[in-house]
Amino acid sequence: MDYKRDNSPIAAIPPVALENAFDRQRSELPEDAEVLDRLFRYIETTRPLMAEIKAAVCEFYHMDASLLEGRQRVQETALARQVFYFLCYRYTRFSSLQIGRFIGRDHATVLHGLRKIEGLLLTHQLLADDIDLLRLRISEKMLLRKASQC
Repeated sequence: MDYKRDNSPIAAIPPVALENAFDRQRSELPEDAEVLDRLFRYIETTRPLMAEIKAAVCEFYHMDASLLEGRQRVQETALARQVFYFLCYRYTRFSSLQIGRFIGRDHATVLHGLRKIEGLLLTHQLLADDIDLLRLRISEKMLLRKASQC
């Protein structure tokens, strides 16, 4: 499945493409476009960090972060790792290569995990519910980070 050509509702624009589009738009802004500049800054700062996603996934699946980064291939660990890939790819600006480097994997492994989770989401409602709960936990971590910055 090619992520750039897939028109399914689950497929998203790759984060790198969004980042490039924002950068191009920013360079074309007139000097007095303060409102748009604030909007761009808001969008940049409201993305979760990979560390926040990792912490939420580890808490949710009751596992240590070292298990998520480890080489263990137990089904529960592998599923948590693939959910981590999925959430990072969808909600951060990082590519599969950057996500893989963060957790000690290569980009092909990350892409396999993305495809696996996307396929499971079509048939397993329980996994979709778990990911919704994880999104809420990640949002909570983002709000805590924002509150501590103020």
